[in-house]
Amino acid sequence: MIYNAYDRLAIRYEQRVAGGLIGSYTDGVPVKDVSGEDTPFESLTGYLLIEVGKRATAAANSAVAPLGLRLRHIRVLAAFADGAGTSSQQEASRVLGLDPNVVVDLIDDLERLGLAERKRNPADRRRHVLAITERGQAALRSASARLNETEAAFFSAVSPEERAVLHGILDRLFRAPVPLDGIASENDGCAHDEPERMPGT
Repeated sequence: MIYNAYDRLAIRYEQRVAGGLIGSYTDGVPVKDVSGEDTPFESLTGYLLIEVGKRATAAANSAVAPLGLRLRHIRVLAAFADGAGTSSQQEASRVLGLDPNVVVDLIDDLERLGLAERKRNPADRRRHVLAITERGQAALRSASARLNETEAAFFSAVSPEERAVLHGILDRLFRAPVPLDGIASENDGCAHDEPERMPGT
């Protein structure tokens, strides 16, 4: 799906803006490119990626909202669904690229809903592992079906062939190393690290 790639690429784009490697953007106002020339912000590929990603994320959150969840809750469930309770909160933070505090909040939400539970790590009683409950597995299956339907609708403006090309490009960018030195890590100072609270909280 597009969502993980959007999160990572949006953060990289913001890092480049912060590091002065590309111009910043303001809605409705031309931005300066690296040559100092005015450039319509719509001409920046990174900006378009961020805006399309926002729409995709909003659509995904709407799709899973009837389950009382948000997209990031689903990402946590998916990350641990096949872990048989062997994955830690620290591993979740690393795998998902989220701040550890955000992961704790998300797991708290899942526990309150009975979708996951923390257990003591038998190999290290000082640490916890996360186990997905049967109810959590069912919620993940339902969410996956909803997200697949949402993606089909979201990408209906492009052909299957175009979507496949886009997916391939995003996958390459998603897996590419970040060639940035001296710029904040992926979890520093980005809006994407704010906890996504449960509806009504």
